[in-house]
Amino acid sequence: MLDITPQVRKELIKYLTNLGTGKKKPNEQEVGLCNNLKGFLCFDDKKALIGYVSKNWPKSTGNPLNPVPHPTLEDWKAYATSSIPKWDRRTQYGKARCRMCLWLAEELKAKRI
Repeated sequence: MLDITPQVRKELIKYLTNLGTGKKKPNEQEVGLCNNLKGFLCFDDKKALIGYVSKNWPKSTGNPLNPVPHPTLEDWKAYATSSIPKWDRRTQYGKARCRMCLWLAEELKAKRI
């Protein structure tokens, strides 16, 4: 379980839900979730969170550095290519990232992490 206060957990659930539904855009759209959690979690908790995603999210690539699958590219290549939009909800890649956020919000609500 993450070592966070109930208030931080509540704010994180809200942030992830808003990212997942498109009500909020990430602060840094050219990077993934981990880098958009600045201010919520320390490095070790971000590492634990993304590690949990890579092992437990049903759609995960299994790679803790790049857990969101891309429809045509290897996970590391899709993430490393700056011209590929990470959060564009009109693309399969962006939709997958948003679904991951919603799934993760539910996991946090259920206190499985």
